Amino acid sequence: MLALEVREAIRKRRSIRKFKPYDLPKDKLLEILEAARLSPSYANTQPWRFIVVEDEAVKRKLAEVTAHRFLAEASVTIAVLGNEKLAGSSGGIPKRSWLDMDIGAAIENMLLQATELGLATCLDGSFRQREVKRVLKVPEQVRSGDWRVMVLLSVGLAGEEPAFQERKPLEQLVYLNEFGKPHPGV
Repeated sequence: MLALEVREAIRKRRSIRKFKPYDLPKDKLLEILEAARLSPSYANTQPWRFIVVEDEAVKRKLAEVTAHRFLAEASVTIAVLGNEKLAGSSGGIPKRSWLDMDIGAAIENMLLQATELGLATCLDGSFRQREVKRVLKVPEQVRSGDWRVMVLLSVGLAGEEPAFQERKPLEQLVYLNEFGKPHPGV
């Protein structure tokens, strides 16, 4: 199978909320996790950890506490954890902001790698932290700081094919040198 070009993977990726039954091969899972591991982070702090949820009972419990059924239907759900204490900080920018940027880069790498592998994904960030941490047995606080579940990423085979959601044109999004000044090259 030929690898998708990055541009094609970006355009093809969709949030899928319905999955088909599928046993995700270990090599594909490892490729997704490796894409996250190779993500950039401030001063190479790598303030992330990943919990791969394959157990059907645990996936059902996550679906129950989040009210998102697709978490139980996906082949795996990857809990992406971040630790503010491990994040870098510079220029007066709070560690939490750096953590969010670092985690976002890792997530995007996973999304694009999964798409390149022909897999579907869906992010879930709307959940009660304490309940999800309890299900995943994430300690409230450890010596290295507090691990937060930043997002739950479901991965599997698409059980639906949603239409492309139109995006705003670049002309509405890109400015030259100052806010509001149209960029003539766009």
